[in-house]
Amino acid sequence: MKRGILVLSLLSLAGVVLFQNCGRINMDANGFEVPEVSLDMNSEAFSTGDICEDELLNEFLRPQGYYEFLKDVKRCGNCHDGSTPGAPPFVHDNKLMAWDAFYQKELSGTQEVSTRAVSAHQPGFTGSQNAPYIEDLKRQMELVKPKYNSCKGIPEVVAKSLTTPTLAMDFLADVGTPLVAAETAFTRTEAATYFEAGKYVTQTFTLNPYQRIIYDEKTNRWKVFQLKKFVNPTLTAEETAHTRVETYGTQKFTLNPYQRVVTNATTKVPEVAELSRSVEKKFNLRSGIYTPEKVGDEPYLEFSAEIYRGHEVTPVKKTFAITEAPGKVVNVTRITGYTQVLDNYIVVRKPSFKMSQAVTNTAYSIKGMSILVNANLRAEATVYSILDGNICDTTKITLMNQNNSQIMVFNSILATDKLSFKFNDLNAIAKTANLICSSNNTTAPVVNIPASVTYTQLTGTTDLGVFRSQCLTCHNSIDQRGGLDLSNYDAAKARVSKIVDRMNDAGAPMPQSGLLDTRSRELVRKWMSLGAPK
Repeated sequence: MKRGILVLSLLSLAGVVLFQNCGRINMDANGFEVPEVSLDMNSEAFSTGDICEDELLNEFLRPQGYYEFLKDVKRCGNCHDGSTPGAPPFVHDNKLMAWDAFYQKELSGTQEVSTRAVSAHQPGFTGSQNAPYIEDLKRQMELVKPKYNSCKGIPEVVAKSLTTPTLAMDFLADVGTPLVAAETAFTRTEAATYFEAGKYVTQTFTLNPYQRIIYDEKTNRWKVFQLKKFVNPTLTAEETAHTRVETYGTQKFTLNPYQRVVTNATTKVPEVAELSRSVEKKFNLRSGIYTPEKVGDEPYLEFSAEIYRGHEVTPVKKTFAITEAPGKVVNVTRITGYTQVLDNYIVVRKPSFKMSQAVTNTAYSIKGMSILVNANLRAEATVYSILDGNICDTTKITLMNQNNSQIMVFNSILATDKLSFKFNDLNAIAKTANLICSSNNTTAPVVNIPASVTYTQLTGTTDLGVFRSQCLTCHNSIDQRGGLDLSNYDAAKARVSKIVDRMNDAGAPMPQSGLLDTRSRELVRKWMSLGAPK
């Protein structure tokens, strides 16, 4: 059981962890939870095979330690004993298995188990009543960590938070900017007809992605309409519908204005390439740990993210009567213009990092990213609170799934508003042999989904029971949050499309703790595709 560097930190922002706290609670006279289960941890000897890590394991298993506190069936014992799919088994009867789950969720720097225990995750079961116990358990574990680090020969690293310089939001109204070379070369041909002198005449146009053709009622001709160049990587409905077909050999490709066909340099096979439309903002991060001989001499971390503002493009349509022949009038509807409106939300995605220069013995550790507007924390922006990685060289690494995005809604967005990012634990660290360096995972996980998925299975006790393990706590016949009762088949079927949308919405996911694993989400999507069978 090999571990990387264990950072001495209680300042890391707690991440999102997908687990349920189940059972009932007994309270003492002061309203605090009373442990009822006392396990004799000293009756057995356990070892990870690593004498250094055993220091931490012994603290976890000691009487009245974390394991005993969490093992109580009136706390987490019913769900986190390995019997519930998706719930980390940190109170499994196999204590080494329990330890491994606890290490990953609690001691990786995010303190996810402790944070959930004192949060409003499950009112009545988790919350402030647990705080005195959890704080004591955390203090005791912190006292043991120096022994682990000393045993491993790891120098003490002090947690350091860092906030980027502010970024004025005026760039979010990015309109009218010149086209880049790729956009200029990225053209398509469109044709339209007008009726004149008893016949239809064809006009042909070569257009870039930001151009459309509209009908000019005054001249009875078509003309080019130039859209404003809003920076937004998400295609609007109008853009998605605006497609063309290109043929390469025996292959046909249906492309939107931001796609083109290129030949793969390795396979020599034609494939679709996307034209990037997003804007990337960059920041240089210096932790202050490294002391250079002169300013600018130290390696630093380069942070970048795609940031854009939502907007809507709406065609303006009008119906015209065309007399094709005496007594023959045809009504045609044509687009005469477009309106563009900026939405009051911004999106942050693809947080990426790389070192400015490769250094033999130095890497950067990053844990937890928050977003601030005008120096105020955006409390709802939690998607990247679990960001966690080690950047070891000059390769650009996108931490977390590239499909994740953080959406923030505003009453209004002013050009003078200031956006910044706070990293809750950013450190230059020793690049040891045991350090796990982050990498870009470009391979999609293999997800095994059965050919048939039913409502009974989704609410059952097998590993297909996504609704039972992840949803029914809040969406049942008694507590119908959002007006949704997933214990009722008809209610679940009626809203299946909305359920799937929310389960896959990284900006406002259900459960609210964050996106479920790919298999869980695909099981529900499969159920929907089959017509939501009972």
